[in-house]
Amino acid sequence: SSGGSRWAGFEEVFCINLDRRPERWSWMKKQLERRGVPAKRWPAVDGAKVSVGQLMDARLLELNALVRYLLPDDKKAISHA
Repeated sequence: SSGGSRWAGFEEVFCINLDRRPERWSWMKKQLERRGVPAKRWPAVDGAKVSVGQLMDARLLELNALVRYLLPDDKKAISHA
């Protein structure tokens, strides 16, 4: 069944997707197309490639919030906070 009518009020739908996971975008695009939902892909920020030090230097990350942004190896930022 088509679920597109639920999306009638939206001008655009974006699907956030990591560049390194094209299979996820492909799967999601098919699911949305089946429901008549036009969607655009929006490239996600890859937390595995974000430098916590650079975020702190640019004052985009506060020291007291640092613990929420680190992976267990303390070298890479997470992508979801």
